[in-house]
Parts: sequence; C-alpha cells; structure tokens
Amino acid sequence: MIEHYTIGNFWFPLIYVVASVTAIYASLYLFFRKGNAYEPGIQSPVRLRRCAAIFIATIALGHIWWKVFYYDLIAADVTPSTELCILLDALISLPAMMFTLFAMLQDRKRPVWPILLVEGLALLDICLFFFTDKTYTPLVIIVFCSLMAFVIFMGWRYVREYQSWLSENYADLEHKEIVTSMIVLIAFMLTPIIYNFFILDTRYDIIIELMDIALIFILLWRVETLQTLKEPETQPQDTASAPVDVFSKIEILLQKHCVEEQYYLRHDVSLSQLAGLIGTNRTYLSQYFSRTGQSYNSYINGLRVQHFIRLYDEALSTGRIFTANQLSYESGFQSYITFGTAFKKAKGQTVTAWMHSHQPA
Repeated sequence: MIEHYTIGNFWFPLIYVVASVTAIYASLYLFFRKGNAYEPGIQSPVRLRRCAAIFIATIALGHIWWKVFYYDLIAADVTPSTELCILLDALISLPAMMFTLFAMLQDRKRPVWPILLVEGLALLDICLFFFTDKTYTPLVIIVFCSLMAFVIFMGWRYVREYQSWLSENYADLEHKEIVTSMIVLIAFMLTPIIYNFFILDTRYDIIIELMDIALIFILLWRVETLQTLKEPETQPQDTASAPVDVFSKIEILLQKHCVEEQYYLRHDVSLSQLAGLIGTNRTYLSQYFSRTGQSYNSYINGLRVQHFIRLYDEALSTGRIFTANQLSYESGFQSYITFGTAFKKAKGQTVTAWMHSHQPA
C-alpha cells in the first residue's frame, strides 16, 4: 500500500497540485471579482458567490489536511490519521456545502437548525474518534453515513420546494433552475465520501482529484449563470383568502391584459408583475391559478404554445421561411429547450412530431 503513495508516483502529485491550485484560484475569483465572466449580462447573487468561494476554499484546505495527516504519514511509513481527515471534511466541508445550497435558494428564508445538526453530528463523530481506539467502529460509520443521508435529504427537499416556488412565480425559469446542478454536486460530494471508507488506491485518488476539479468548474458555472431574484419576496403580501367574486374579475382582467394584449410575449415575466398589471396582488393571483389547477408558469407557457401554433399556421399559409426555434422565440420563449418541454406538456407530443403531422397535404 505504501508504494502507491511514494514521491516517485508522478501523476497523482501533479493532479493533486493542479486541483489545489484550481480551488485556490476559483475561491479568490469568486471573492474578489464583482461581475460574471461567463455570463456578463447576468447579475448573480453576491451571497451565493461568497458562500461558493468559502466552499471551494474548504476543498483547498482539504487538500492540505489530507496531505499533512494522510499522504505524508503514509509515505513516511507511519499509520495515517484517515479518520481525522474524514471528520474534518464532515465538520468543515459539509456545512459549507449546505450554506452554498441555501444561497442558491435565494430569497427563501430557511431554518439554520439543519446546519447546527450537521455540526453537532460532526462534533460527535470527532469525540468518538478521540475517545475510542481511533478505528472505524460501527458507531462512527453509522453516525457518518447518517450525516451524509441527512444532508442529501435536506438538500433535495429544499431544492424541490424551490422549484415549486419558481413555477408559481416565474414564467421563464432560465438562469433560475438548480435541480440538475445540485444533483451533480451532491453526487460529486457523495463519491469521495464513499471512497474514504472503501477504496485506498492511487488510481482512484486520481479520479477523485479530477472530480474535485470538475466540481469546482460546475459550481463556477452555476454561480455565473444563476440570476438574482429580487422579487416577489421583497414585496409585502396579502395573506388573506380572496372572495369568490374576485376570481371572476381576475379571469376577465387576465383575458383583457394578458391574452388580448399579448402580455405573455414578454420575456422573464413574473407573477408580481402580472398582478400589478391587472390591479391585484400576487397572493390573490396565485390563489386564482391554484383554483384552476395550474401554476403560473404553465399558464403563461400555455398561451405561448398557442401563439406558436398560430404563427406556424400563418407561416405555412403565406409561404414564409421559418424555423421552429425562431417561431418559439417570437412566441415568448427564451430557450428552445424550455419551449420543447412546454409544448410536449401542452400537446402530448414533441414539436417535431407535431409539425410533421400538421404539414399541408
């Protein structure tokens, strides 16, 4: 085993240094650069940039304590403090990851007790480490695995709540959704933890370091592309239930201002903006959509899909040269992927299949 970690091994030390330098550079970049380099037109949340910078800094620190307490000791033929390194990861890196997740769920007030519980379990794990025989006792493994399961569960729960909130308040979810990136981040975090317990080989160490580098770039991409949401959470809300006759008035006002005046064609339209347009508050409007069994997002995108169909029929009748992407943008969609998803949800088939079935005879 010691032969795997000798200085003569070329690739692992090289990649280890590259991962460390990448983490340090990315952390400093997020701390000190105010604007986005990848998406200059997007204003990303300042709190998210700082939390992500701290999280990436813990990755760099992790490389330091793993080198001091593990790789240097095993190279010197001394029993390494593997468990201590794992517990430091739990005590520092996992809470930093949770705070980064909370920062992604911006403008959503979240309780801090999950973070405190994470810290408490990590401290309990450290106590078990120092006051036992410093081996992988079943209790230590159970506590650590429970800690990871809890972090993943809470993260997934909050992400799902955030996605539901977005769907109820925004018609365009580009630069707002985080489900995919969070699944990837959790998977990246889970793999090294499993590795800590079950694998001890330089080849897998190299894979883990490459995954660390990938994790850093994925997190940088998410920070640079996540748009700051300034409303509706900053606006006062009327929490009372609306009278029944209010819903009838809202339906008439929506038909006039949103449908007939084609307000749905505007990009990045929020529930609060539409509520202000028709002269009501976002709570009443949200209740109206709940009564109709649809979200605000599905309502607006449904109107856009119908607009696309009208444009498509007009283009065929007039002989206009067009692409589906062009027509979707003219219908209010910023992303063709979002359009494709909305179209399939509304019509039960893909855009391509629908267009083939609606070709002139």
